[in-house]
Amino acid sequence: MTKELIGVPGGPNRGRLVVTLHVFDVTTKQARIIGGHDSMIDGTVRLEDAKTGQLIAEAQNIHGEDLSMRGSGYGVIIAVAVNAATTSGAPDVMAQRLSKSFTRNVKTWLTQK
Repeated sequence: MTKELIGVPGGPNRGRLVVTLHVFDVTTKQARIIGGHDSMIDGTVRLEDAKTGQLIAEAQNIHGEDLSMRGSGYGVIIAVAVNAATTSGAPDVMAQRLSKSFTRNVKTWLTQK
């Protein structure tokens, strides 16, 4: 998050972003491939004045998710193949995608008008 959110939204005062995670659920590769399990993250985000600690804004529920594919009938075979392909690579690929989803939603919240 530090790399993606530095300087967002900008302004005359330095801010501090305080993130409290309430749910951080990253499924296992096996559960994602065979069961189609999703990963999710839920948290509270506070934007504070870095100097005084005064609250500027707060979001009670920011959500991030990394959804798997599900299917029925012959679609199950396709879903398993897609889930297997999207979980290949680095062992923490699912956690990285989940983190990116959460960070994107925090950035959206920070930059809303």
